[in-house]
Amino acid sequence: MKRGRKTLTGMFLKYICLFCVHTLLLLVAVFLLFNYWLAKGIVLPANFGEHSIRENLPAIINNETVTEDLIPAGCFYGIYSREGTWQYGSFTEEEQKSAWEHYRKNQTSVSYGGRQYYGFYERKNGEIAIVRFYMVAHFAKGAEKGGMVNAENLLIGIFVVLFLLQAFFVAKIFAKRLKKELGILQQVTEAIEKNNLEFAEMHSDVKEMEQVLVSLNRMRDALKTSLERQWETEQKKRQQLSALAHDIKTPLAVIRGNAELLEEDNLPEEEAECNRYILKSAGELEQYFTAMKQLLSSGEQQGERESFPAEQVKNLFLQQAKQLQRIYPMEISLGEESTEGILQMDKTRILRAWNNLLENAMEYTDRERGIRIFFEMGEQESKNYWIAGVGDYGRGFSAAELCHGTEEFYRGDNSRSGREHQGLGLAIAEKFAAEEGGFLRLYNSAETGGAVAELWLPVCDFTQN
Repeated sequence: MKRGRKTLTGMFLKYICLFCVHTLLLLVAVFLLFNYWLAKGIVLPANFGEHSIRENLPAIINNETVTEDLIPAGCFYGIYSREGTWQYGSFTEEEQKSAWEHYRKNQTSVSYGGRQYYGFYERKNGEIAIVRFYMVAHFAKGAEKGGMVNAENLLIGIFVVLFLLQAFFVAKIFAKRLKKELGILQQVTEAIEKNNLEFAEMHSDVKEMEQVLVSLNRMRDALKTSLERQWETEQKKRQQLSALAHDIKTPLAVIRGNAELLEEDNLPEEEAECNRYILKSAGELEQYFTAMKQLLSSGEQQGERESFPAEQVKNLFLQQAKQLQRIYPMEISLGEESTEGILQMDKTRILRAWNNLLENAMEYTDRERGIRIFFEMGEQESKNYWIAGVGDYGRGFSAAELCHGTEEFYRGDNSRSGREHQGLGLAIAEKFAAEEGGFLRLYNSAETGGAVAELWLPVCDFTQN
């Protein structure tokens, strides 16, 4: 920032001046071209007709007849009697009358931008000679045949075309320079957007751009510091929770052990009831510690992602369902099956997510009807997904559960009234699915009224050898 830098205003003025200089050079070039044409006789001057007529005027007045060689190229004439009767000439039939009317009114200048004129000359024999000529520069070639080409209009056209071309190229050069400077800003913003905060500082020669880049670099540093502090805070939080769980585990084991010993004695009914309450509360605390351990482990570093055919993943999911069937004896029906594509994922995490969905469904379904598992394909925002879903025959999700069901420690209102659930299963499943590029979808079945949870995993475009 210490060295001199250009400003956007200076850049704009530079290209404006460049544009003006080029325009002036174009004017000079057109003027020199016109003078060259005049010098070489390619173009006749605007007063060529009038000047030629003056030179030939004695012959026009005194000769017995006026011949066409006395009239300059590009001019037309007519000879009339003193009474206005047409004698001969090169006027068209329509112009014969209009030319005489101009003579009667002594109107020498007529239309055509004020550049068309008539000359009126009284001949020695009493006839009237009327000559029409143009006060405009025109090309010599073709003028003798009446095909007058206006050189001035042609030069104006050439100037306009060249003017537009140079305006286009100057604007393009300016846009290219500006795009180059904006490209630096785009690189920085894209890097920050992707959380790539290790890039080297970038600078610009334009003062305003440099100021924005300095602000972005400061924002990058502040964001990096904030993320590092957040990570450190989370690590400390996990360490504190792990330490707390470890510290409480020993006294809890002592309480549970003593309560179990007391349970073996023949205690009075009132004391036995209190002892049973102690054992139940200790069991609930152990469940909370298990859930806390699961929550802490869900934030561990993601494992290596591997490629698996959808058919293989389906078989792994079904094996997991059969294992849980031993714990929750019930019927498992298989619905639609689709095993297309290749999945890239951390197998351990996805199996844990699927396990949470299965346990949730088996907990709340009608045990006599069991659960329903299905595998199908889906599309979301032009991306293909492989869907693994499980539905139960319970009361379904409430409106609040559909809205907050994936939040950590949300245990619902009616369907999760027991204290044995900590509300982490769906939260962890959604977290793992999102880390694999997918998502979790919850809804109620229109056919059964039960809850349905779907795990959407992205399908890769490549095939496995």
